[in-house]
Amino acid sequence: MSEKSSLRKEIFIFLKLPLFIFLRAAFKDIFIRFTSLSPIYYAFISTLVSILFYSLNLKVIPWLFIGVGFFSIGLSHGAIDHLTDIKINNRQQLIKFILGYLLKGSFLGLIWIILPDLALIVFITFSAWHFGQADFKEWKYKQGFNSFLWGLIVLTIILFYHEVETIAVLRQINGLQINHLLSSLSINQLYFTKLSLSIFSILFAAFHRSKLMLLTVCYLLLSTMLPLIVSFGIYFVVQHSLNGWRHLKNDLKINSYNLWLKALPYSIGAVLLIFIFTLVNMTDYIGVFFIVLSCISIPHIISMNSFYARISKNGADIGNET
Repeated sequence: MSEKSSLRKEIFIFLKLPLFIFLRAAFKDIFIRFTSLSPIYYAFISTLVSILFYSLNLKVIPWLFIGVGFFSIGLSHGAIDHLTDIKINNRQQLIKFILGYLLKGSFLGLIWIILPDLALIVFITFSAWHFGQADFKEWKYKQGFNSFLWGLIVLTIILFYHEVETIAVLRQINGLQINHLLSSLSINQLYFTKLSLSIFSILFAAFHRSKLMLLTVCYLLLSTMLPLIVSFGIYFVVQHSLNGWRHLKNDLKINSYNLWLKALPYSIGAVLLIFIFTLVNMTDYIGVFFIVLSCISIPHIISMNSFYARISKNGADIGNET
């Protein structure tokens, strides 16, 4: 009790403890501490581990991790939007919600056909708002222009630092012209833009005095050593989707397993939509996948905006301290 024992005496005391009970308590404490961490720490670790796997020529492991994450929690956190709509009280209202959901996605799909550049701008704008909104809600920051700017920073780092892969994806979308603008940038222009973006991102995090924001910027910059899909997948699955999942679980008062079961039918529907439309055009399947994913995402973004607005109005606390 006086804290004057020697190391030898402390080891002797620990050896006298019931080994099984002590180890169980120790592992339980470690597990609780680890699971209570912000998903950003998991994303940072995932980035470092993925870089290690790539250096060891074990590329399949990060891809498998991202694939499993996307088709589980990535899709699932967007497949329970019907549970967040307080206006749904019966089957008729549910059907109306689903039809409206599909209509919103179809409308964006129509824009992709008629004005693909406008569709891309709309999707990037909505996605930036959604990512920034989710992160700022987790960090207990006020929603608004700064949250939108943060989401834009995240997307710009991921897409612009992988400009070759980004252009390759955009080229698979018929009628798109924005990719020509990116292709026309010189090496010096690209370098200056990336350097300016990195400095601005760090200053933005410093302005908000957020270590989690700074940590996010750091692992996003590190993930530029990885392919575009893996880099985006780590942020989308490990940080964004996990944050959203926690917010939904806390508000709906449903455990993860039951929440996943409720999302499963709609997750399967989303996978089938992606699969069917991809089969239609196997030549430009990456571009088709991107378009279908955007059409699925738009109604989800709108639903989550309503969800976060309701949460804020009710004064619910679902975020963590930074």
